[in-house]
Amino acid sequence: GRAFRNEVRAVARLDHPGVVWVFDVGIVDAKAAADSGARLREGCPYIAMEHASRGTLRDWGGLPWEGVREVLLALLDALAHAHARGVIHRDIKPANVLLCGPQDLRAGLKLADFGIAHAVERNDQASGAQRAAVGTVQYMAPEQIRAETWEYGPWTDLYALGNVAWQLLTGQVPFQMYSGVALVRAQLEEQLPLPEANVPAGFDEWLRRCLAKEPSARFLRAADAASALLSLGEPTRSTRTPGPVLDVLPTVRLDLDEDGTSTAPIAAEPLPSELNPDTGLPEELELATGLVSLAMPVRVHAVSSRLRTGQVLTEIPEWRRLDTQRRSLQLLGAGLGLYGVRQPPLVGRIDERDMLWDCLRETARAQQPRLAVVTGAAGVGKSRLVRWLCERAHELGVAAPMRTRFFGEDAEDAPIRRMWARELRMAEVEPAARGRWLERVLALHDVEGSVESFAVLVGPGQAADRRERSEAMLRGMARERPVILWMDDVHVGMDGLLLAQHLLSASPGFPLLIVLTARSEALVDQHRERELLHSLGGAGLHLGPLPPRDHATLIEEVLGLSPALAAQVAERTGGNPLFAVQLIGDWVERGLLVLGPTGFEVRRGERAGLPAAMRDAWTDQVARVLEGLAPKSAPVLERAAALGLEVDEGEWQRACDDPDGSWAAVGRVRVVPENARLRETLVARLVEGRLAERTETGLRFAHGMIREALLERARASGRLSEHHLACAAILRHGPEAEGNAERLGRHLLEAGMHEPAVEPLLRGVVSRRDTAGARAALGLLATAEEAIRQLKLPQDDPRWGEAWQLRAMLCAELGEIAEAERIAARLFRFAEHLPGWELHALDARLTVARIQTSLGDLDGADRMFDDILARSPDESQRGLAHAERALIAARRGRAEDAKVHTAQAIRLLRRAASSRALAECWRLVGTTAQIAGNQRQAEDALLRGLKLYQRQGNIVGQADCLAGLGRTAADRDDLVLAEERFGEAIHLYEVAGSSNVVQPRSDLAALRLRAERFDEARDLLRAVLLTLGQQGRVGAVAGLCALQLAAAAGAGDWEDFDHRFGQLLTDPQAHHGPHSRWATELAIRLARRAGKSQRAERAAALIGHRAD
Repeated sequence: GRAFRNEVRAVARLDHPGVVWVFDVGIVDAKAAADSGARLREGCPYIAMEHASRGTLRDWGGLPWEGVREVLLALLDALAHAHARGVIHRDIKPANVLLCGPQDLRAGLKLADFGIAHAVERNDQASGAQRAAVGTVQYMAPEQIRAETWEYGPWTDLYALGNVAWQLLTGQVPFQMYSGVALVRAQLEEQLPLPEANVPAGFDEWLRRCLAKEPSARFLRAADAASALLSLGEPTRSTRTPGPVLDVLPTVRLDLDEDGTSTAPIAAEPLPSELNPDTGLPEELELATGLVSLAMPVRVHAVSSRLRTGQVLTEIPEWRRLDTQRRSLQLLGAGLGLYGVRQPPLVGRIDERDMLWDCLRETARAQQPRLAVVTGAAGVGKSRLVRWLCERAHELGVAAPMRTRFFGEDAEDAPIRRMWARELRMAEVEPAARGRWLERVLALHDVEGSVESFAVLVGPGQAADRRERSEAMLRGMARERPVILWMDDVHVGMDGLLLAQHLLSASPGFPLLIVLTARSEALVDQHRERELLHSLGGAGLHLGPLPPRDHATLIEEVLGLSPALAAQVAERTGGNPLFAVQLIGDWVERGLLVLGPTGFEVRRGERAGLPAAMRDAWTDQVARVLEGLAPKSAPVLERAAALGLEVDEGEWQRACDDPDGSWAAVGRVRVVPENARLRETLVARLVEGRLAERTETGLRFAHGMIREALLERARASGRLSEHHLACAAILRHGPEAEGNAERLGRHLLEAGMHEPAVEPLLRGVVSRRDTAGARAALGLLATAEEAIRQLKLPQDDPRWGEAWQLRAMLCAELGEIAEAERIAARLFRFAEHLPGWELHALDARLTVARIQTSLGDLDGADRMFDDILARSPDESQRGLAHAERALIAARRGRAEDAKVHTAQAIRLLRRAASSRALAECWRLVGTTAQIAGNQRQAEDALLRGLKLYQRQGNIVGQADCLAGLGRTAADRDDLVLAEERFGEAIHLYEVAGSSNVVQPRSDLAALRLRAERFDEARDLLRAVLLTLGQQGRVGAVAGLCALQLAAAAGAGDWEDFDHRFGQLLTDPQAHHGPHSRWATELAIRLARRAGKSQRAERAAALIGHRAD
């Protein structure tokens, strides 16, 4: 029904740790109904959400002030996120706050049940129709009871939150002595008594403001309420402990007559007899109480004042949030039902975000209008970027955003009128009441003038008058915080440009940030708009395509595609986010996607081409470029498209003039003058039409869809395979053939040449792993494996052995230990009796031995490395085995053995002349020297390894060396350099998706402990433990125990201290962490400082000494 659709539509727009996550929606089919034993009914809609094992907030007892404060802040954080995206919950109550424990997907509070959520920007209800008040009456704001939808806003949810706060402190349901019509009347007219609880000074005023009957007297934003709450001190009085939280009425619907009275009584339900006596917040919920959407205090509000405080916001905090590395959640095979509903994430664009945010900060500081103009090709993410600015500013409560969009078919004044009608909520107000409503809005913003004169904002009238009234209204709205006025697609919006011109010249000025977006290619033909836009000045921001890594991340988060298909989408869409989203959306709509073993794949036998409407539009653009040119120009331009989104001029020339590579094969260059003239003409036309831009090495198509249209044209004319073979020929014989293995393999694959494509694709996997990380390499490996499958090769073909060895290595690097061991075991079985498999099996043995080392099984690793040394004819393999054995010897304290193995490793790898293996050797030598305490030798070896890895572009290797260099800096007490090195390592590991990120995070936590920043250390350690637990690395988890002991002592959490001490007593592995001894000594000092002498002495006895 409608509530179900609302739930889906509302929650799918949200992505916040404090909002329940929805994985998928759909209809129960016959098989699911049968499998459920008739518990599910065929044809019923379903929604798949994350599980909350701890029930709801309703199930817990009344909370002390500290618990109430944390719950309120967590809920305000989630509400700030929802409100910024136009979603008003309308049913905030304890029963709709889920509690997830540590064993659940995401621990903490989760706001749920958005079934009656109200979308502020959508007109859900025609004016004049019978209105319905929906919600839970004990928590409903007066405007919600009266169903005055035009009054709904963030303040509506804040009223309900005030009632929740009152209940959490008192243990009583608001107005629980009333029922039926009397309950409605009480909520409309009566004030709740102030709670007799141990709360700080100022909280009573905070609560009164939330619970004000008049919407304009409440906090305007969740951020305002959070800021005021954070400004309160500690409790000042001690009174009775609150009682348990009681149940309340379910969500109900009140149908209202035209006069606003209820047409149906509300039946009371009995309260539950069994109550939970708990009086504290469960410990694991502390994980969810840190602010994510909100900054720490934006500003301190005078909580007793009304909305119009007279304060002017001049300082705006940084926009960055605490969860910048958080990823959207995916379940394999889920998400198709939500595609098109869920908002694609904004990935990357950090510098661009900074630039727009700086414009907003300057607007606030100067209290003057400012202009930012964002241009770029269609689909590069202009609107997504500015939407982020508006949402983030709304979340933080630092600006009031407004938006309008221009369409070519619009009447000139329609977009501005549409914007004001939406902002003033005119469609929701009954026609007879619109004058009174507008009068009230003018008074609220202290805007002078008659209602009649301001009617031009939403009705007919002179454009000049509308601009004057727009200025007056915006000036009033900006009295307390800046306004962001976003006008989208102004390349067809002369009226918007004229409004911007008028507002920028306003005197006196006021804090208004005008953001205009325009398509670069469309401005070519819009001469008046282009000239006026340029005359406005302002800060200019031109968006190009998303960088490859960011684009790959976006595609990964949009839907759980198989790695191979995700890589294909990334290659086809060339950094254009909208193209990627629309392409996948077209496949979803046409039912082309089916679930494969690693994610969604295109159904066999289907060709995933461009959506028809998109193809036709861009085909017309291509036809304009080719118009009037020689017939040969089309194949020449298609060949450029076959080379890629970015075209090297030299490669394009060779692919056109030496298509079979015969001249290049003998070291000669062939030049065809006619082709050169055609290429120059084509480039000039593309650049003139903003369809491409010149680069230092050639050109770049402005849009992936232009390239796709050219490839479609080549396919239709039967020329596409010919183009890809020409590209393969110039790569095979080109100056950088070794570095182009992946490109060569892909071109051969596109030409239908699967057999010769396999070998370069497999070589390319290693390069991709080094330069982009293991996760990106998995996508290419899946492509290579599909090529092998297409050849129908038997499983005993050695190419399967190479593919399995690479997959085992990549899985190990991603922390997927069990899968890596499973694949390696299969490879060992085949290698026992198949020729050509031995080297692949030995490489897999290296991978397994490294896994054993990381899991603390040093004996097993030693045996495996011995086996490699005995069997391998390859000097690189033997050299790496010696380097790994040196590391194990150092861990066991066998310094002489470590020296012998180190010398052998360096000798063998220098002789093997493998730069990659030598870099790895120096990294291992550095780590070995660190363990032995020789920091100078360690630093020298790690710097050698770092230089080699940088030359190779190997980001994982660089991260390994930087992490080691961070540890050497920390050992000599250069904590600033250590933090910098760890930060660099963490960044590179995260870019690569490497599980190795846990080590520098642990080291960074140790630095935080040394600086006595205990809360930050605990947060880092929680993240590390979660990752290690997922990887099954029990020994590494135990090795962090001493760090957790020190962090618990620093935070004064003596219950956790005792738990960690128990682990140190009973788990031998807990003493083998790199920080174990000094962290335990720190814990002893902190315990003594806190007066916990018995705990300190027990810990001192454990490590065999007593400190003075």
